[in-house]
Amino acid sequence: MKNLKRILAVAAIGGLAVAGLLFLPSAFGQGQGGDVAEGKTLYASTCSACHGADAQGVTGLGLPLADSSFIATTSETDLVELIETGRPANSPDNSTGVAMPPKGGNASMTTAQITDIVAYLKSLNESGSPPSTTAKPADTKPADTGAAAPGNPEIGKSLFQGNDGFQNGAPPCLACHSVAGVGAFGGGKLGPDLTNAGEKFGAAGLAGILANPQFPTMQPIFAADPLTPEEQANLVSFLTEGPVAARSGSATLQLFLLAVGGTIVFLIAASLIWYRRLKGVRAPMVKQAKKSLTK
Repeated sequence: MKNLKRILAVAAIGGLAVAGLLFLPSAFGQGQGGDVAEGKTLYASTCSACHGADAQGVTGLGLPLADSSFIATTSETDLVELIETGRPANSPDNSTGVAMPPKGGNASMTTAQITDIVAYLKSLNESGSPPSTTAKPADTKPADTGAAAPGNPEIGKSLFQGNDGFQNGAPPCLACHSVAGVGAFGGGKLGPDLTNAGEKFGAAGLAGILANPQFPTMQPIFAADPLTPEEQANLVSFLTEGPVAARSGSATLQLFLLAVGGTIVFLIAASLIWYRRLKGVRAPMVKQAKKSLTK
């Protein structure tokens, strides 16, 4: 009888210990394998551009991830794998026609960080509210609601570089982004390199991004000075057709001539400075030598 009581007591203590271990992750804001708070931060910087800051989706880009039957019913392991590998635009499981890049386009993201994002997404699907399958329209102020004609990559390149200004006064894309072969000195470093943006997002994805900018650095700029549909179409055409893998011959020649010209100017300036210095130092020495010889 005493042994039975001991066994029951040990079992009860063990059960409480297991329950405590299961409770701790949720108590400290963690999912089964990730940190919810960290996942929320990572989501805002990596996923919100296409799925919305509140995970309610963005029309033309990404489906809602909050109160989503897909997120709720898919295992964490499968969600991590999906984010790591991405989903091409032509995938039969892709209902938007917009490619989802591997790791959200952030190649440096680790599996642990993706696990944190999944934990955050899972936390958004525990409220019990009806699942949502419709993306929330982005809150934008379009300059023109008319349909845009097919874009012109040459005009798009000119707009990207700033040779032609945007109708509503937005700064040129080259101020923040770079594209291979464009600009003698490249572009800005605030935004990502867009050389492979067409392959990464596809024409539909780029059109959605330009129509409804969701990136934190783009929102304040284009909320006040939105792009016209025609400008959007031209930029999409340039980014999907225009970028090249290397600089053109003319751009390379321009850089070479600039380098040669700069070297020549530097040598001339240096020779003038050192000639004067040499003369100033040499003259007293020669004078002193002559005096020595005449003695």
